[in-house]
Amino acid sequence: MIEFRVLGHLQVLNAGNQLKLTGEMRCRLLAVLLSEANRPVRVDVLIDALWDGEPPRSARKGLQVYVHRLRRTVGLADRINYGSNSYSIWVETAELDAMRFTDLVRRARIAQRAGYLEEASGLYRAGLDLWRGPAYADIHSVITESHRLEELRLQAWEDCFDVELMLGRRDDMITELTMLIAEHPFRERLRAQLMAALYKAERQAEALKVFHETRTLFADEFGIAPGARLHALHSWIREAVSARAGQDLRCPSSLLGFVGRAEDLYWLSALLNHGDGSEPVNVEGPSSG
Repeated sequence: MIEFRVLGHLQVLNAGNQLKLTGEMRCRLLAVLLSEANRPVRVDVLIDALWDGEPPRSARKGLQVYVHRLRRTVGLADRINYGSNSYSIWVETAELDAMRFTDLVRRARIAQRAGYLEEASGLYRAGLDLWRGPAYADIHSVITESHRLEELRLQAWEDCFDVELMLGRRDDMITELTMLIAEHPFRERLRAQLMAALYKAERQAEALKVFHETRTLFADEFGIAPGARLHALHSWIREAVSARAGQDLRCPSSLLGFVGRAEDLYWLSALLNHGDGSEPVNVEGPSSG
């Protein structure tokens, strides 16, 4: 079985053995074709990618030479096709790690929506474990696809953390969230998840510190305050800490239900899950209807 790996440095394996890919142009060509796997890529697009938008007059002939050399690589002879002034590479989902990742995340979200949280967590983790580094590392001709996959990776992490907060997990999450925030400091959802995980780990002071650090960072870098969700989470944690210290809190006298607040309820449930039931919840804000 042939396997293409692009979630990190470009690799091709045949029967588990890594093939030696020599030549920058050949690697670029394969990367561009894999970034559009099972879809035609026009000759002019390939030429621009190979020569950074400044092709020589012999570019078309040069492309044919590189395609011929790539086809000679073990297992690729009948996979690279030409038609309608375009080239394409045929791969199955199981053969390309980027496609496997996307499929695993899709299945995880289906399980999550159905309430199968353990299954969803396992699928998210299986997809994220496929990553070995930045997608298409060091191949700048597919930088747009690399950025797209990186955004999908971050969204998968965030969705995975939501699920695992609901499952009551926190210790490993705190380490993972801290590392991701160091790499992506302006991603507010990650910061909210770190606050929630710290709170559930009985590290309330650290959770509040995350908010204050975020507020300072956002003010210094962008001149803005954190969003409503982070403010609400900060207020909730402060009130919960105060309640545990024996201070009185004003809570709604009755609660008939929420309309249009599914996401807010999800977060509250994640915070309260596996608690002792003593935490008060004070929800403020305008109605949605």
